Amino acid sequence: MLLKYLFDRVVAFLGLAVLWPVLVIVAILVKVKMPGGPAFFVQKRVGKDGKLFDCHKFRTMTVKHNGSTVSVAGDSRITPLGAKLRHWKLDELPGLWDVLIGKMNGRGTGH
Repeated sequence: MLLKYLFDRVVAFLGLAVLWPVLVIVAILVKVKMPGGPAFFVQKRVGKDGKLFDCHKFRTMTVKHNGSTVSVAGDSRITPLGAKLRHWKLDELPGLWDVLIGKMNGRGTGH
């Protein structure tokens, strides 16, 4: 378990170290192309042993919505930029931070 713990954090750190320019560019694009809201979307997720943790992603939808927190492909709330971010999985990159700080391991479950 210690080896996996260390592996997750080292890989997350290296990913953030290499991809930080991409993260900055995407955050700026989200703020410019989808004004009026934050660059990041934070959602409570259920992790290991049923513990809740905050999952961070780049925002891909408009801020205004009809109350539903679930989105599907073709949802009108997904912006054109958001669709591209989702297609290339760039919206998931902030999750590296969650892995680095130990809130989520590489498989998507919290510690």
